Amino acid sequence: MGFNLDNKAEGIKGLIEGDFKGGGANIGTDGNGNFRLRRAFFVKEFCQEGCNYTPWLLVGQDYSPGNFDVYSLNGLNNTAGTDLTKKIPQVAFGVKLDLGAAKLNPYITFEDIQGYVTSKVSQRASMPGIGIKVPVEFETGLGSPAKFYAQFQWQQTKQTYNNSDNDENSYIIGTGLELPIYAFSLKGDVYYAKAFTGFGAPTDKISPPSFYLNGNSLEKVSSTGWALQAKVDFNKLAQVPISIAGGYSQIIYGNLTTLSSSDYARKAATVYANLAYNLTKSASLGLEYDRNITYYVGSKNDPNHAQYSNQVFLVGTYKF
Repeated sequence: MGFNLDNKAEGIKGLIEGDFKGGGANIGTDGNGNFRLRRAFFVKEFCQEGCNYTPWLLVGQDYSPGNFDVYSLNGLNNTAGTDLTKKIPQVAFGVKLDLGAAKLNPYITFEDIQGYVTSKVSQRASMPGIGIKVPVEFETGLGSPAKFYAQFQWQQTKQTYNNSDNDENSYIIGTGLELPIYAFSLKGDVYYAKAFTGFGAPTDKISPPSFYLNGNSLEKVSSTGWALQAKVDFNKLAQVPISIAGGYSQIIYGNLTTLSSSDYARKAATVYANLAYNLTKSASLGLEYDRNITYYVGSKNDPNHAQYSNQVFLVGTYKF
């Protein structure tokens, strides 16, 4: 459930959102979890009318700058290589710039992203994480504007091993492009991360740790993820309130060395397809099928043999 707040006169927007997938209750047996807060923030814009640039401030809990949009309807679990499940406490400042044919919205955020950094030794954050993102919209003459972004996030932690505290850096860098061509939309995203394995993991239970010891040396696990998606909006083609979408996303982990004897994912991927139908301006229904493909390392697993799971989602949304 989500509640949108909007005060146009003051230039303030807000959102409070939660779901029933929290821990506790019977989450391990029949999936009946407790209610949990997911996104909760407000945004203040400091210029509402007649401005070529609009500074803004966000305070609260929202997606990290590394998150990218997907056409998937699976927002609770997300597809492999994407990251919709984690919400980050943060303070962000940006400036919207209207340059005519192009619009920019660069911003910097100070955030708690230690949850993306996991370790087999004792760790603690030594300072807030920092994220930078530069989204750009520009006209192509092919319908809606194209969207491009570049992003970078960094977190420093103290890793305690061999009876000493050591400052270590984790980071992720990525980019993406969405190109609408009238009723069709194509979207691609790619990123590379070092010691940032909590991002893009299909589940925390199978993702390898960001840091681990190999003898007396501290090793960092790398990860590379990408997604390619397509969507067709028939409402733009023939005034039919139906859209179909599909895509493929994946994440691959590197530098596992001694972790190869444990049950961690080496590669995880998702193929999905969905259909959405707008019943009215306020109500919509969607149906999606996801095929998850995972390659595990470990003494009991063949790292070249995939394991599969299938998911079907029926999604209904009502806005009032």
